Amino acid sequence: MSEALATKKKIFNMLKHKNMTVPQLSKKLHLSRATIRQHIKDLQTAGAVIDIQDQFFRKHVSYRAKSFFDGKTLLKNAKARWHTGNVLFEQGKLDDALHEFSAAIKLDPKYADAYFNRALTQRMLHNDDEVIRDLNKVLELQPTSPDAAVLMGDVEEAKGDLENARQWYEKALKYYPFYAEAKNRLAKVQKLLEAKKAKPVK
Repeated sequence: MSEALATKKKIFNMLKHKNMTVPQLSKKLHLSRATIRQHIKDLQTAGAVIDIQDQFFRKHVSYRAKSFFDGKTLLKNAKARWHTGNVLFEQGKLDDALHEFSAAIKLDPKYADAYFNRALTQRMLHNDDEVIRDLNKVLELQPTSPDAAVLMGDVEEAKGDLENARQWYEKALKYYPFYAEAKNRLAKVQKLLEAKKAKPVK
């Protein structure tokens, strides 16, 4: 079990015994409030935790675990595993993130966001064959995904195939015309292609 998932289980078990606030959990677990909030958000997404608003002080929010929720269910919730993967990715724990995204996909084979995030993680690890495989799955599930198109273009650009990269960036802009990242990458590739054409052949 990953460290992030183990922390979620600790929080869940603590909230089964009594209602607690983010500062209380932070002090008890020696973790930052931002980290606790992210774990709480993931637990809420999984349906494991609910918030309790103070009727007099709205900013005072405590949390409690749902009594009918089994902690082991966290391991069986695709979205919770996806969220855990995101946390690990942000921490730079790429191999652990891959494990969580793969677990999410196993639980939900049509989870496009999990395929995309796994592809992004594989790109960071320079495993481009796996990147393309996952992106093809994303595009199968979400044919107009601009993010998948941009990442495909990034892989082609890294391989030196500027023409294919250009086509992918253009597709991204077709799907989402205001995508600044796609615009910037397309402009860069077009300049490189123009320079290549202008270069005299020896």
